[in-house]
Amino acid sequence: MTASFAASVMLATPLGTDSAALCAGIGARERLAMHRRLVIAGTLTAFEAGMPVVGVLLAGVVGDALGDAARIVGGILLAVFGLYLVRSSSGDEEHATPVGVGALLVAGLAVSIDEVAVGISLGLSGINLPVLVSTIAVIVFSATMAGLTLGGLLAKHADRAGKVAGWLLVLLGVLIAVGVL
Repeated sequence: MTASFAASVMLATPLGTDSAALCAGIGARERLAMHRRLVIAGTLTAFEAGMPVVGVLLAGVVGDALGDAARIVGGILLAVFGLYLVRSSSGDEEHATPVGVGALLVAGLAVSIDEVAVGISLGLSGINLPVLVSTIAVIVFSATMAGLTLGGLLAKHADRAGKVAGWLLVLLGVLIAVGVL
């Protein structure tokens, strides 16, 4: 069980970074009440923790075929969400359009689709799934809340924080899609 936990922490920590970056962008462009922060963090956590389960369930059926495609699709979706942030950012945080449900779901898919491939690999290796899912959930939830807070702090000091964060997400998406990250 200790080996599964250590492996889960090593896998979950990098998974939380893309959600944290995404949340920094969201937090930089709109003021968020605690309820909204919890909804965003909960949604992204559900995607990040749930996708490896999907991968484990598909392990016997799909094998490794999804690996590269998941990375490319996830990168493209993240870049598209970044462009959405750039386009909808007004530079004035009082008038920024809040991220809607559809955009939040696309963002959740974008940051988590590569975890299907992780789940497939783990399903073939026999990792303890409950330990993995709970570890991912705790780490990703913490990372998203930290990202939202950091984004809120950035918004106080930068007029165009939403656009900068959006372009950084585009760059992150491209780097993921081409396999650099």
